[in-house]
Amino acid sequence: MRSYMVKAGFASMLVAAGLQLLAGGGPSRSIASVDQLELHLQNAKLSTASRIKADDVKSLFVRLTFSNQHVVELAKDTPIGILKGEESLIDLKIPVKPAWIRGDELDFKIEFVSKGVLENVIIRCSHVSKEVTKFNRTLQCVLPGESQPFLNFRLAKQGEPVPAVARK
Repeated sequence: MRSYMVKAGFASMLVAAGLQLLAGGGPSRSIASVDQLELHLQNAKLSTASRIKADDVKSLFVRLTFSNQHVVELAKDTPIGILKGEESLIDLKIPVKPAWIRGDELDFKIEFVSKGVLENVIIRCSHVSKEVTKFNRTLQCVLPGESQPFLNFRLAKQGEPVPAVARK
């Protein structure tokens, strides 16, 4: 009787594993095997009514922090200047390393830092994107107390074109 119970238990586990494999359509792709993602900082526009001083945004570089530990700095040698009321093309693309993605989520912070004797974070945008391996997305950063977005950015598979907007 005891050997029958062992065999029945083993057969039950095999059937359950087989059904799970069939229901799931095979093994799932790990985050490391997904297509390479990139974060594309597209453009910025600071409202003329913004409380941020015009002098503070004349010479900026971008600091990105992924998962609170991986830091990438861009435009440090060629600073970005933003004029109030005018749209500034940023056009910086950052490949997202698979190690920065945790549980199909990407937690990141974008900081615009004034370049001078002392570095000063002028603008900070924090974001958590869920299901990053499933969807391309365009995002915006709106500063506190302002209604218009300061920054437009996109998180998508590397090389994916921005979808065209249907016009009526």
